[in-house]
Amino acid sequence: MPFTGDGIQLVFFANLKAWAMAASPNAQLLDEAGNIVKTFTLTTDDVVYYQSGSTAIVKVRIIDDSNESYTFKRLQLLGQNPEAPPETAPVEILIDHTFSQNYSKSPDQTLEIYVYTGIQNVL
Repeated sequence: MPFTGDGIQLVFFANLKAWAMAASPNAQLLDEAGNIVKTFTLTTDDVVYYQSGSTAIVKVRIIDDSNESYTFKRLQLLGQNPEAPPETAPVEILIDHTFSQNYSKSPDQTLEIYVYTGIQNVL
């Protein structure tokens, strides 16, 4: 049976997740100027992919209960080739999500972010 568009999407997202799990840190928040304000090492439960109809979706979850404060506008999911030696494989940007506005976290707040992105009908 040949791959369908849905099958190719799920294989793609499985590889995307494998790349993300190979990098550490594998997520970062950036301010409006593109400066990194906070980095995270996500677990396999924080990067999930699934199929919804003809769309494959990846969900990225970040939770930060630190006492830090910062303002951010973008989230980047980073990855690295899991089949290459970590010291020689470059870290790549897998997802670069820009929010519609700036968000701020104060020391007494817990930040919880969910970003969903997907691809429809890829052949």
